[in-house]
Amino acid sequence: MFFEYLRYAISSLGWDGFFKFLLFLFVLFSIISIIRSARRKLKLVHSHWHHYFETIPFSPQEFYEAVEGAIVNEQIPMVQLSRISYPQGGIFSVNRVYLRVKCREYVFDICAAPFAKGFFISWWMGEIPDAGRDFFANMPWIGIFFQKRQKTFFELDNEALFKESVSHTVKKVYEALTENKGLRKLTDAEWMSINKAL
Repeated sequence: MFFEYLRYAISSLGWDGFFKFLLFLFVLFSIISIIRSARRKLKLVHSHWHHYFETIPFSPQEFYEAVEGAIVNEQIPMVQLSRISYPQGGIFSVNRVYLRVKCREYVFDICAAPFAKGFFISWWMGEIPDAGRDFFANMPWIGIFFQKRQKTFFELDNEALFKESVSHTVKKVYEALTENKGLRKLTDAEWMSINKAL
């Protein structure tokens, strides 16, 4: 069946037209692949926090599951939970698993992992760009119709509340998991994030 369709396509389009059609499909699928990949990457970072511990208080899996449960209990509207992998270095390097907390375009990527003889927790809060809109925004003439508008006060409030809710949940889970393990509580200064685009 496939080869019959193939012969029909070649006879209808000719070899030149057939190869042009294949080239069109290749470009189309490449654009779709780039857009899908870009939609998963955290590009615009608003704030970041990390802390290193000299001991290993819990496993990454234990921490992620506790954070997921606590966020579900918070009942944040439109929140989505997933695991995402980031390469530690280049394209062929080992991947590091992060817990992703997403609400609309806002994203928290949370990492817990061993480092040297100790352990660290970090999170990156930002936005995932709309790759489709950005693609058209960079086009001449029509790009002006796809420019991103200024955020409303309501959208800025949602961003601030999402950040506060998730960061507070990370703090609450850490303190619950280390309560009976002899680890000191972190100070308010140690919980402060770096609030700027990096």
